[in-house]
Amino acid sequence: MNLGEPMSKKERCIRKAESYVLASRIDKGVEAYMEAFESDSSDFQALILAGDLLIKLGNDEQAYKVLLRAARGYSAQGRLSDTIRIYRKINRIRPADIEVVLTLAGLYQKTNLPSDAVRFLMDGAKLLLENRHTDAKGHAHIQQLINLVQTSMRSRQDAELVIVQAHLYERIDRQEEAYALYWQGATMLEKEGKLERSLVILDHLLEKRPTDIALVEMSTSIMTKLGRSPEALFLQKQLLEKNSEDPRLLRVMINTLIALEKYDEAEAASLRLYGLDKTFYNEFLQFVYLLVSRQEFNRALRGIREMVSYSSYLQKTELAYLVKRILGHEPDHIPAMQVLAEIYERYDDITQALKVYPLLFDALYRARETKEAYRVGQRMVELGYKERSFLKNYDKVFMLIAGGPEASACDTEPCDEAGNQGGGNGDRTQGAESATKMTWALQSGQVEGEESLTASVDLLVRYGHLDNAMQVLKSYLETEPRSLVLRDKLKSVYLTAKLMSNAAKECIELYKQYLERGMRDKAQESLREALKLEPTLSLKSLDGGRESVTGFVGDFGLFTIVEVIQFIENSCKTGILKIVSATEEGRLLFNSGQVVDAMVGDKGGIQALYHLIRVEVGSYEFEPRKNKFAETIHINTMNLLLEGLRLLDEERARQAVAH
Repeated sequence: MNLGEPMSKKERCIRKAESYVLASRIDKGVEAYMEAFESDSSDFQALILAGDLLIKLGNDEQAYKVLLRAARGYSAQGRLSDTIRIYRKINRIRPADIEVVLTLAGLYQKTNLPSDAVRFLMDGAKLLLENRHTDAKGHAHIQQLINLVQTSMRSRQDAELVIVQAHLYERIDRQEEAYALYWQGATMLEKEGKLERSLVILDHLLEKRPTDIALVEMSTSIMTKLGRSPEALFLQKQLLEKNSEDPRLLRVMINTLIALEKYDEAEAASLRLYGLDKTFYNEFLQFVYLLVSRQEFNRALRGIREMVSYSSYLQKTELAYLVKRILGHEPDHIPAMQVLAEIYERYDDITQALKVYPLLFDALYRARETKEAYRVGQRMVELGYKERSFLKNYDKVFMLIAGGPEASACDTEPCDEAGNQGGGNGDRTQGAESATKMTWALQSGQVEGEESLTASVDLLVRYGHLDNAMQVLKSYLETEPRSLVLRDKLKSVYLTAKLMSNAAKECIELYKQYLERGMRDKAQESLREALKLEPTLSLKSLDGGRESVTGFVGDFGLFTIVEVIQFIENSCKTGILKIVSATEEGRLLFNSGQVVDAMVGDKGGIQALYHLIRVEVGSYEFEPRKNKFAETIHINTMNLLLEGLRLLDEERARQAVAH
C-alpha cells in the first residue's frame, strides 16, 4: 500500500481489531474482524482470526459457526490444505462431531494422506459405535463411513480398517457381511503376527456362533501358538461332543494334544480321523515321525500299520523308511519287522519281504513265540524260501507247538515231486516218525485254531504224508462238521492225492453248507467243481432224493426248481424234467443242458417255462434221452432264468403294493 493512498474499510477494521486485541478487549476484536470480513467476503483470514478469538473467550459454539464458514469458503475455492487446517481447528473444539470427523477423513483421502485418513476413520467409527441411536441420520453416517473405509481399502489393506467396517455392518444389522469382514480381519491379523488381537476378534464371533467349527479351529490354533493349549483343548472337546465326526475339528485337536504331549489321546484321535478322512495322510505321517523321534516305537507302528492299507507305492516306500529307522534303533524289534514285511507284501516286493521274513522268523524263534514263528515260516514256504537251516527250525517250531519232541535236522528235508523226502531210508523213516508225532499232536488237540491246524496240515502235505493229513482233517470234521475251512482243506488234500471222487463229495458237502448260509454264488461254484471232478454225479448225493434207473427224482425242498434246471444245464444232460405240484403238471425238454421247450396246461414255450419256475412245492423227475428234441426255445437257458426271475420279482412287488 502506498503511503499516499487512503486505507480501505477492511484495512481499517483489521487495524482496529489488532488494537482491541493488544488492549485485551477480545470481544471488540471479534466484532472488528467480523466487520472486516463483511467488507471483503473473499478473504477468510479475518473469519479465522475472529474464530480464534472466540475460542479464547470460551465461546466454542460461536467459534464453530465462524470457522465452519471459513472452511466451507476454502472448500468452495478448492483450497484443500486450508480447508483441512480449519476443520482440524473445528475438530479440536468439537471432537465428538461425527460430520466434522467424516469430512476430515474424506479430505485426507482426497489429498492422498492415507495414514491421517485412517486415523479419522477410526475416530469416526468409535463415535458411531458408541452412539446407540439408529435413526435415519445415524444410518446415513454409518453408510458414509463404510464408503470412506472401502475407498481407503482400495489403496491400503489394513486389518483394523476391515474390522472397523465389520463393526459398522454389524451396527446396521448386516450380520453376514459383518461376519465375513471379521473373519478377513482376524486372518490378516494372524498373518501379521498380531495373535492376541486376532483372538479378540474371534472371541467376539464365537459369542454369536459358539458351534462354528471354522471359528473354533482358528481360535484354538491361535491359543495353542500363544501357549494356551489347555484352554484350546477344552473348547475343542466341548464342540466335539456335538460334532463327533467332524474331520476339521479332529485335525486341529490333534495339534493341541501333541502340543500338550497327550500322545495316547493324539494317537486315538489320529486313527479316528484317518478313518474318516484319508487326506489326513501327510499330517498323520508327521505325527508318526514325531513319535519315532521320541522313540514311541509301538505307537508309531500302530499308526504306520493303519496307513499302509490306503497308501500309494511312493507313500509305502516312505513308511518302510520310517520302520527301518525304528529297526536302526532296535534291530530285534519284532513288531517293526512284522510291519516292514507287511508293507513289502502289500506292494508285492517279494524279494524285499524275503529279506525281512528270515530275520523275523529267527527273532520269534529266539523269543519262543512259536505260534507266530510258525505262521511266518508258513508264509516263507509259500513264497518259495528253501534255505536249509530255516527249514530245520521251521519243523522244530511246529513240534514245539504240538507239544512233542523237536524234529531233528535229518527229518526236515523237503519232499521231491514223487512225495519222497530227500536223503536215505533212515531219513524217510525218521520223517515218518515225525509225521506220526505231528498227527498225534493234531488229533489230540495240541494245536488250536483253524489257521494253525491248516498250516500244520500243509506241513504234512509238503513232506508227502497225505494219508496223515487226511486222517487229521477227518478227525477234526467229526467234531466240527460245519467247518468250511477244514472241509475245503480236505478237498484240496484229496485233489493233491488225485482222489477226484472223494474231492467231488467234499465239494457237494460245501455246496450244501453254502446254501444253508445263503451263499448261493459259492454254492454254485462248488457244484460246478463237483460236476467237473465227477461228471456222472447224481442229485441223489445232493439232497437225498431217490435215484431212478434212468435218471433222478426228488422233492422241492433243499433245491428250488431253478437250481435243478441249473444242475441239468451244468451237467449238459438231454432229457425230460417232469414237474408235479398240487394243482398241475408240467414238462421241460433239454438238449445238452439247454431248455428247448416247455409245456404246462395250455401254455407252451417260454411262457410255460416262466410259469413253471414259480413252483415252490412239489416233486421232480428227470428222464435222460439219447435223441435230441425239436427246439421251440432258442434262447440261452441262463438268460431265460434271469428274465423269468425278474418278472417274478416285479409281480411280487406289485402284489405287495396292492396289499
